[in-house]
Amino acid sequence: EEALRVSEAFARDAAAALRGTIPAPTSPARLVPTVLFFLAALRMGNLEGWLGERNMDTLKQSGRRDVISRLTSDFRGIARQAQEVLSGDWRGVSLPLLNRDDFDMIQFFTRQQHVEDEEDNQEDGNTDGGDGKTTRFLLNLRLSRLGDVQIDGFLRHQQTLDVFLRSRTPLP
Repeated sequence: EEALRVSEAFARDAAAALRGTIPAPTSPARLVPTVLFFLAALRMGNLEGWLGERNMDTLKQSGRRDVISRLTSDFRGIARQAQEVLSGDWRGVSLPLLNRDDFDMIQFFTRQQHVEDEEDNQEDGNTDGGDGKTTRFLLNLRLSRLGDVQIDGFLRHQQTLDVFLRSRTPLP
């Protein structure tokens, strides 16, 4: 948030560019690409690769190296978190989400699992009872109208996606 405020005070065009690197539900068409770009930068451990040289230069020119230092530290912490294996082979990562002018961190968890599914084996022509590779993911969100929501998904064989939505608040 502070990096964005500094950029807006120093160079509005740089602030707009910075906003473009942060996943935002107000730009649904860009949400998935910005999340994937953020995750790729995390994997490489490269803050400048995520924010871009221009945005980093703007922060440096503003004289607010303390902001860069804290941003770098936060980014490294999230990158470390993404590498840790949690209980049950889960991996978790906190993703920044810019909702208009407010930042939220959403929790995203994944794990690879092997599921024996007779129906899947028959569809694939595989009748030997082998395992099917499945990616399971959990996404915890806090939504303004629905409150806390969890999206629980299974991606099977990179072809079939099953999604469950959990909410404490009844859906309309």
